[in-house]
Amino acid sequence: MVVRPYQESDLDAIINLHRKQGFDYLLPSPEDCPVSCIIEEGGNITHAVFLRTIAETYWLFDPNSQWKRQRLGRLLVLHKEVEVAAAMAGIGEVQAFIPPSVLDRKMELTIIKLGWIKSEWPCYSHRVAPALVEV
Repeated sequence: MVVRPYQESDLDAIINLHRKQGFDYLLPSPEDCPVSCIIEEGGNITHAVFLRTIAETYWLFDPNSQWKRQRLGRLLVLHKEVEVAAAMAGIGEVQAFIPPSVLDRKMELTIIKLGWIKSEWPCYSHRVAPALVEV
């Protein structure tokens, strides 16, 4: 068993693994994944892991300083600006984990209109480096 990074010559084997699993989603381009790991056994690629750059978003605001409608307006402004900055930084996807106390029907409709998709799949996270500030 050999564990190594992805190489361009692996692409056909990777596409074949993806096809065999029968998932109903597109395979991300391995070239767009800054981290990769391949297991090769007996000259065949049997496993592959790719990490895409995905950012988690945090929206911070003073809930007492403005009406809900004003806050949503500010969110629209921030969304537009941050989307451009994220694309320029090479971020391919942004995720938002919204507390139920903040997410009401109007906000949900607004973020859906902005192109956000509610995931049908369970989300699991794994912290590889401490990056939180205690408050």
